[in-house]
Formats: sequence, structure tokens, C-alpha cells
Amino acid sequence: VAIEAGAALAPVASRPGGLLTACRRLLARRPGDGPLLWLAATALAASDQPSALGGAVDRLRSDPTGERAAIALPDGAVVVTGPGAALGVGHGERGVQVVDGEPAAVVAADIVVCRACLWGPEEWLAPEGTAAFIDAAVSAGAEVWVLAGLGTVPPRRMWDLATDGLDPGSHGLELLDTSSASFVVGPTGRTSPERASARAEGPVVPELFAGRR
Repeated sequence: VAIEAGAALAPVASRPGGLLTACRRLLARRPGDGPLLWLAATALAASDQPSALGGAVDRLRSDPTGERAAIALPDGAVVVTGPGAALGVGHGERGVQVVDGEPAAVVAADIVVCRACLWGPEEWLAPEGTAAFIDAAVSAGAEVWVLAGLGTVPPRRMWDLATDGLDPGSHGLELLDTSSASFVVGPTGRTSPERASARAEGPVVPELFAGRR
């Protein structure tokens, strides 16, 4: 979504006021979308906003998170992917079995891979339905790996602004505790939930939320 948003924002990127207004509207429609928030903040904080916008889109296109996760999977693992979670092809010929299924499939899984829309200091936003996969993973004794791609881990101030007053359910999201993850995989590879929370990326641009009701 953030990549498509970048294309939509390009015509107004040379007009700071127009770019800010357009970014606010997009975020109002898709609150909790980390890559979109990062894209908007990165462009708005730059002196050359059109170039920054284009560069941010290019970085999102080449985000290696899915591939990093695939490479990190143990040989022969049975993996179930939750809502919106997409792995790269790095598991290749290592006997890894990836099942894009229902929570019921988790009973036979070694690892459940979920996707974070926005990862915060103590909590994270996930696509609706993710909690059921995590509950199933706990019951099955499977690890939970969370994909937190480029732009998904904002500075605390931006997390606070993005989630203030947000009703996750009305936007197809669920709010979960960071302790629900065994590992978090980002653009630089796999790490602990605690270290992932410290990997904030992107500038702080409170103007994106000014006047929000």
C-alpha cells in the first residue's frame, strides 16, 4: 500500500502544503500502517521532498525482510504464515514446508510467521486474525516470528501519535503485546522483541497528526 501511495503522492511532492495534506488524508484512512507513516514522515522531513519520496519508495520496493526471514528458517521446519505475512524464497531447497493456512494448521507447525503493521515499545498492531494464530502457536508450543519490515518500527513519539485514540478493530487491526513474539525479523535480520523495539526508524513529524480528531 505504501508503494502505491508513493506514486499517488508524487504529483504533489513539490508542494509542501499539498504533500502534508495528502499524507494526512492517507494516514486517516489507514492508521497503523507503519510503512505508509514512515514514507510520509521521510518525505516531509526532507529538504528535497520529491527526491526523498522517490527514494523512500525505492527502499520499500527492495525491503529484504521477507527474504531475511526465509533464510533464517531452520532446515526442515514446518511454517504456517498468518494474515499478510509473506516470506521470501530463501528457504529454497532446505526442506522447509510453508503453509498459508488457518489457525487450525498451527498444531503441526514449528514456527508461525505473522506480520506487524506497526511495532511499538510495548505493543504492536497486526492484521485482524493474527491473535488467533498466536494463540494456536502458544497451544502448540510453536515459535512466533513477527515480520516488521522497513518503516514498521517508528520512534516512540510517532508510535504514541499514531495510536492515540485509535480503535484497532474498526480498521481491521489487532493490538498485541510485544511479548507475544519469540523473534522479530526486520530488514537487517532476526532479533529479539526488545531489540526490535529499540530499532526505531524514520523522523518525528508531529504535523502529520495535527488537528486529528
